[in-house]
Amino acid sequence: MMQPTVDDTKPTESTPEGESERGAKPAAMDRPVRALPVIAFAVVMVTVAAIVFVGRGNTRRGTPAHAEPTDRPFAAPTPVRDVDHYVPGSPPAVAERFLRAWMRGRYEDARDLATGEMRARAEHEIQEVGSFNAAQVEEYRHTRAYVDATSYDLEHIEMRDLAPSADGHPRKEVRGQGHAYGAFDTTRVDSRRGQTFVLEMTDGAWRVAERTWETF
Repeated sequence: MMQPTVDDTKPTESTPEGESERGAKPAAMDRPVRALPVIAFAVVMVTVAAIVFVGRGNTRRGTPAHAEPTDRPFAAPTPVRDVDHYVPGSPPAVAERFLRAWMRGRYEDARDLATGEMRARAEHEIQEVGSFNAAQVEEYRHTRAYVDATSYDLEHIEMRDLAPSADGHPRKEVRGQGHAYGAFDTTRVDSRRGQTFVLEMTDGAWRVAERTWETF
C-alpha cells in the first residue's frame, strides 16, 4: 500500500481522556484511492466524504459496481460498539449519531438524521458512492473497515437556543469536541477536533441542518 503524504495534523500517542464531560445531554484531492486507509488513520476528523474523494482525478471511473467484488483476503479490524452519551432524540444525541454516520461513510444513516443542506449533501454522497467502479468499491470497502473500527464521540458539549428557521422551526446549536480514537495493529488514533452543529426541529424530531469543524 502506498504511504501518502498527509497534513501535519497527526494522531497523538497519548492515552485517550477518561469519561467525557456530559452536557444537556467536497473538494477532491489528487491522491490515489488506495491511500484511503492511511489517510483515515492520520486525518480521522476530516469528513469521510473528503477521504472518499481522494484520487478521483487519478482513477478512471468505469461501469458502476452493484456488489462488492472481492475474493482477496482481507483481515478487517473489529468494529467498535458505540456508547450513546446523551438522551436519545436530544440535540446532542442526534449530533453525535450524525458525526458517527458521516465519519464512517454511512450516508443513508446521515441523511435520515439531517435536513436541508446537510440532507442534500448526504444524498449527493450516496449517489457518488453508488457510481463507484469495481476498484473503487474495493478500496471503499477497505476504508470502511478501518473507520468502522474507530470510535467517534462528541464530548464537552455546549448547547444554546438559536432564532427559529425561516419556516419558524425551533433551532439549537450544539458545540463540542469530536474525539476519534482506536488502535489497529501498530497504528494508534487519538484525535480531537472542534465540532459545531445546528439542529432544526423537523416533523417532531431534531435534525442536523449544518455542521462545521476545526481544520487546524
